[in-house]
Amino acid sequence: MARFSAATSAGRMADILESYDGIHSAWAGTKCGQSEIEFTLKPLAVELGVTPESLAHQIRQAFYGEETQRILRGVDDVRVMVRLPRASRESLHTLDRMKIRTPRGKEVPLATVAGLRFVQAPSFIERNAGAEVIRIGAEPANEKVDIVGIAKEVTPVSRS
Repeated sequence: MARFSAATSAGRMADILESYDGIHSAWAGTKCGQSEIEFTLKPLAVELGVTPESLAHQIRQAFYGEETQRILRGVDDVRVMVRLPRASRESLHTLDRMKIRTPRGKEVPLATVAGLRFVQAPSFIERNAGAEVIRIGAEPANEKVDIVGIAKEVTPVSRS
């Protein structure tokens, strides 16, 4: 099954609009932020009992840290966090060496249970009644362009 991102779909819609006579400068309002890594579980992960939640939790623990203790010093609350050393947190090579613990306590390489890919994260997501909103528009070349007719022809079809 082909996987389409919102940005890909919006870009395709802008291309469709530009294919109409009298339409130019079509745009899709997708705002991309920083690159991020998206993890996808492999079939073996399910067999080993690794869930998306447990995978995310272990990766977060390694890079962000896990609070192990709170110490009250005067009016300050000092949190003791355990995490990888800074150099390891700043290197993607760490993911090549990272081990994931299964529910039975066995450690397996991250690459055994998950694939990863780099994606562009949205800088923000606009929502309307829970659905993601992406603004798509185009500029007519002149007043004679039937924009209402084009709008009726180009009706988005929702995916189920």
